[in-house]
Amino acid sequence: MAGGRWYEVVVNDVRLLPSNRFAILGEIRDRGEPINPWGVLVRVRNGLIIESPSHLSEKALLERTSGCSEDHRPHADVP
Repeated sequence: MAGGRWYEVVVNDVRLLPSNRFAILGEIRDRGEPINPWGVLVRVRNGLIIESPSHLSEKALLERTSGCSEDHRPHADVP
């Protein structure tokens, strides 16, 4: 929330990466309109998130995740 306004984060793609990591890619929306790409890299160890840097641009994140072996899409019933 910034200045009393709420923004939505929409997940478009989840990618499984090597070394117990995955990338969540999406966009930030204002009143349903996309305003900025968004992504987060998450590293998991022993079932716990140990690292999760977020990015307000997918470009660098996509470059880091290119060539990943698996591509997972969220289920249709995920809000």
